[in-house]
Amino acid sequence: MSQLQEMLGCGHGWAEERAQMALDIVEQRNSGALSPAEAAELLEDLISTDKLEAVADNIQVKAALVSAISIAAKFA
Repeated sequence: MSQLQEMLGCGHGWAEERAQMALDIVEQRNSGALSPAEAAELLEDLISTDKLEAVADNIQVKAALVSAISIAAKFA
């Protein structure tokens, strides 16, 4: 979670938006609004290669985002 929170201030709008979406998904999973399977699917969709490649303009930020979301998905 802290990695996702760090991404919120990275200065790359596309990464900040996805990090916030991931945090929202995790919060919904924790509150029971989403099942673990639903949350994992939504988190994995956020880092779908084709969609991310279309907007990612910095490979290091992209790698950090993918790592943070992948960790969150493992706990879904």
